[in-house]
Amino acid sequence: MTKLQRSIMLIKHIATGLMIPILSVLLLQKGATMQTLPLLFATFSVTVACMEVPSGIFADMYGRKKVFLMSCVLQIIAVLLLFFAGNPGSMALAMVFFGSGRAFSSGSLDALFIDQAMDRHGENILAKVTAQLAILEGVGFAAGSIAGGFIASVTNTYLSNLVMQFLLNVTLLLICLLFVQEQPAAHAEHQRSLRDHLKEGKQLVLSSRKFTLIFISVFVAGFVMSTVETYWQPTFVNLSKMDNVAWALGLITFAGFISAILGSTLGQMLMDKFKGKWWIIYNICRTSLGVTFIIYALQESIGGFVTGYGIVYLFIGINSVVETTIINKWTPGRMRASVLSLSSLITQIGVLVASVLSSILVAHLGVPGIWTISGILVGGYALTLIFVAKDRAMYI
Repeated sequence: MTKLQRSIMLIKHIATGLMIPILSVLLLQKGATMQTLPLLFATFSVTVACMEVPSGIFADMYGRKKVFLMSCVLQIIAVLLLFFAGNPGSMALAMVFFGSGRAFSSGSLDALFIDQAMDRHGENILAKVTAQLAILEGVGFAAGSIAGGFIASVTNTYLSNLVMQFLLNVTLLLICLLFVQEQPAAHAEHQRSLRDHLKEGKQLVLSSRKFTLIFISVFVAGFVMSTVETYWQPTFVNLSKMDNVAWALGLITFAGFISAILGSTLGQMLMDKFKGKWWIIYNICRTSLGVTFIIYALQESIGGFVTGYGIVYLFIGINSVVETTIINKWTPGRMRASVLSLSSLITQIGVLVASVLSSILVAHLGVPGIWTISGILVGGYALTLIFVAKDRAMYI
């Protein structure tokens, strides 16, 4: 990746990270309640789910740059709506635009930058580029989260985060408009009909056993991530018994991002060392994640809990970069944004399913029970694939 491309991806993720530590409290400050807060986040998730695949298809057919510029505009509108929001309806509308911006953003520039790197350096660069994208995401989220907490603390208002996110999105819009180049050949799909594009996508995904298997794994990953992100903070609060726990939550969140970054780097190193065995690496690490998650669920001390959290995110980082590299390896360039958007959609479905099931089961099983089930699910499925999916097409 070029310096310009790395800078763009970093700014993009920092802008997102700015809202991570304060979005819930901002919505509550704007008038949301503990009852309407989950509905606002559900609005965001449903919007992302509805827009993911259409935005990916549009990117492949008419240009990845155009789609990303649209995502910047949608994010800017969302920030303005939330800044001036004064009732649940306007906040819900803001979340619709945030979700639309997220959907149009996911996979568009990633697909463009991956294709450009492969055009310049060949397919051997794929693992490196995928790892760089994952690392930039982790660094951006970590830096944005720390900056977001600092900005809100110094200015004594959460609206400052919205102002900063607005400025970063405007900056992204201008940089991409003026400096990002996309050759017409990179999105020559406009010469084909939407029907032909959908037909090829259907054949690529549904007629291939390997895509079915890995997309089930993507669903499971979304399920597991949802259970971690939903319950780790209240679980830590209960374990810590601290009067002021906010600083510790911020520090642990930052540590989680750092662990994921290290995992992404380690994932690239493993793929470079064991070429042709990426599928095996992927499922061994997934199995390890499952085992780690079960152990994590049993922790009753702060030290064990924090250590387990870091190791869980280390394996999540490894799995993420290997999984994305495998999907990109199997996907032709003309379908890349569509398939990446489909992968993101399946992740969102996993998150939504986990949210519903967790809300039903948590009263009966408790958080450790839900985490244990999640660990068994991700580890058991990966362990099964190691022994079941042995055909040569899976060994890349």
